[in-house]
Amino acid sequence: MEIHVQRGEERIGPLSPEQVRESLSNGNFQGNELAWHSGLSDWVSVSTVLDTLPNAGNTTAQIQQHTFNVTGCIFTIQPRQTEIRQGDTIGFDVTVTCGEKRVIADEIYISLMESRTGRGGGGHSSVKHYNRDKKILASNITMEAGESHSFEFKTKLPDDCVLSDGQQITGNPFTGATDGWCLYMHVENDEHRASAHGKADAVGKSVIGGIGRFMEAIGKLVGNDRIGGGIGEKMEGMVLRRDPRNCFFLTIKSR
Repeated sequence: MEIHVQRGEERIGPLSPEQVRESLSNGNFQGNELAWHSGLSDWVSVSTVLDTLPNAGNTTAQIQQHTFNVTGCIFTIQPRQTEIRQGDTIGFDVTVTCGEKRVIADEIYISLMESRTGRGGGGHSSVKHYNRDKKILASNITMEAGESHSFEFKTKLPDDCVLSDGQQITGNPFTGATDGWCLYMHVENDEHRASAHGKADAVGKSVIGGIGRFMEAIGKLVGNDRIGGGIGEKMEGMVLRRDPRNCFFLTIKSR
């Protein structure tokens, strides 16, 4: 269904319902612009035009919720858009509910993570994971069983971001991986630190930090501060491969 929008003297469109929904979500449309599509006898406000579409009542049902159990907390992710394209501003409603036992957490966060395959030394392919955006939902929090909190996560994808098929990102630094994007949910507490992934995180942070410090020392030794600085920039935001059970893998289409 094509939608036409009138803003003052400017005619915008035709637009898809997803594009209208995104423009309302990111503030490009204020809601008081006029809109029309085939089947309407007159123009209506853009804030209500989506309700006039055929099968409008089923639109929300098509956007599925996704639920994850992360170290004793239940994350419910509700996307605000039916599809995602390069350069989109995307939004998610996030609900965090404590499970059957009390959770004491240093930090609860959600991040947008990119995995990208490249060529390393010797021509071998390797995968690197990067936190491209991160929102701390809560810090130093104690949640009782059944306690629930609601949050919003909103971020913008790069205009030229790699496409993603919504499937699990596989591989490791030695065998290569599939490029892609996901939302990663994390609860930092004693239970996580005692887990295999928690121990791997600690080792990975130590290794990545050690490499950066080593290269900085080499740069100072040879009188070239750019050596350490260049490595630091390349490693900024780099993380180990995350637990796939805590990842909501995104399907991203071309613009």
